[in-house]
Amino acid sequence: MATDTAGRYSLRPPRGGVEWDAPYEDVRPATVTDQLRPALTEVNTRSRYGGSTWE
Repeated sequence: MATDTAGRYSLRPPRGGVEWDAPYEDVRPATVTDQLRPALTEVNTRSRYGGSTWE
């Protein structure tokens, strides 16, 4: 995450991807729920479609 003088952050997804800009007032720290949701989604997907969750 980078800041500029125009009051915006430059953001990029954690695993890489296209960068985008967001105004300071629209950005907040990730909550615990925000942080856990991707891992839970992956575990649920592996549970449904096979594969070990302990790899």
